[in-house]
Amino acid sequence: MEIIASKEVKKYYETIEQKVNKLLGIAKEARAKGYDYATDIETKPVSDLADRAE
Repeated sequence: MEIIASKEVKKYYETIEQKVNKLLGIAKEARAKGYDYATDIETKPVSDLADRAE
């Protein structure tokens, strides 16, 4: 998704995206250990409102 904004705002969103991806990786590793019946992360990150509705 292309963000039309200042460099600072773009950097802010990139930082958030990097942190979310890191945390999703940690969550996937935790689920892979098998302590929970669900093997996938239920809440997926989305980039816009239309994706949230799916």
